[in-house]
Amino acid sequence: MEEYDFYKDSGVEWIGEIPEHWEVRKLGSQFSDIGSGTTPEAGSPRYYENGTTPWLNTGDLNDDILNSCQKSVTELAMQDHSVLKVYPKGTLVMAMYGATIGKLCILNFYACTNQACCAINNSHTLSIKYTFYWLLGFRDEIIRRAYGGGQPNISQDVIRRLKIAIPNHSEQKAIVLYLDDHTQKLDKLIKNKKKQIARLKELRQIEINKAVTKGLNPDVLLKDSGVEWLGKIPEHWEVKRGKNILGLVSERATGDRNKIALENIISGLGKLVESDSVFEGEGIAFEKDDILYGKLRPYLAKVHKAEESGAAVGDFYVFRCKYKIYPGYAFYTLLNQAFTDIASNSTYGAKMPRVSWDFIANLSFSVPNSEEQKAVALYLDKYTSAIDQTITNLEAQISQLQEVRKIEIFSAVTGKVKVPARYFEQQEAGVVV
Repeated sequence: MEEYDFYKDSGVEWIGEIPEHWEVRKLGSQFSDIGSGTTPEAGSPRYYENGTTPWLNTGDLNDDILNSCQKSVTELAMQDHSVLKVYPKGTLVMAMYGATIGKLCILNFYACTNQACCAINNSHTLSIKYTFYWLLGFRDEIIRRAYGGGQPNISQDVIRRLKIAIPNHSEQKAIVLYLDDHTQKLDKLIKNKKKQIARLKELRQIEINKAVTKGLNPDVLLKDSGVEWLGKIPEHWEVKRGKNILGLVSERATGDRNKIALENIISGLGKLVESDSVFEGEGIAFEKDDILYGKLRPYLAKVHKAEESGAAVGDFYVFRCKYKIYPGYAFYTLLNQAFTDIASNSTYGAKMPRVSWDFIANLSFSVPNSEEQKAVALYLDKYTSAIDQTITNLEAQISQLQEVRKIEIFSAVTGKVKVPARYFEQQEAGVVV
């Protein structure tokens, strides 16, 4: 990529050098309209039912052009809350609170916002789309300016004080055209790889279901299990209740044991991931080959077969396989999507749905003999390992593409590279930015 002929120090460490003819200004001095909104009384029908004014939450933001949001407020809400201002199409919005901090969108419709959104509009020097890319390129730096403990925030004042490099209007438009072109190509590649991952996970579940309910012999004779969720099973398999194949462990952990919490288990895969969290409490003691089953929100399929002893912290059942039940087979049975679905439909508690031990204990499962259990488990170990490795490779490729995207945005909005002349020519041809 071509560079500019002359550069100068921007005076801002995290921006570095910029083209000599660019300027650096505070964001707040370049936009005449920077504001926010509020949240009308939650759960009040008069403020939300049949609302006609779109009301934006940070969860709606998508780092792109936004065409709609989930909620609307009524005219009464607008009248009773003077801070609720309607922002026009083309407004740039940034999330200021919590997990979505730094998230962005450009409105493609009029809307008001809650207090966690900062709306930015009306500038004579900066295009909205260029500013969007600037804020996207420096998201990490913006997040570092957050304050607060468990719920980090940035404020409108922090956003107003952010420094931004300002090229002339023609260069801004060319940069936007260049980044639209390049990010769309990268986004398409990323989207395709995510689709591949989703399909591989689907195939993984299909194979698990087939193996733990039909076995490995495609020519085996089947019989009606007499259990709706199991359907037909091999004629030599038995049907047993959960309490006859699994024992519930309740022993409290003592001493210094490796602690595993729900956040350490990858949904649907049964694999462990590390966490920086410090888990309080003793937890339930488990041993190698015990099965940890996340009873909270069972649709998440938080299931893990222990490779060493430890303590299960939080909403877990710890299961120990009974005589002639192979742990690997039991693990895949509990990871099976069909079981996950039926467990999810049995939960109690609206806000924190859990599946009960009584339900699992009395549920019917299909069980082959010990040798076949082991064969199924070993086959699935090999099959899922191959799929998981492919998924890992695709995820690494996605990370690389996301890093390339990030670098391209940073390089363009700071003038580290000069966008090709064809993007200037597109402006002359009337391409709309």
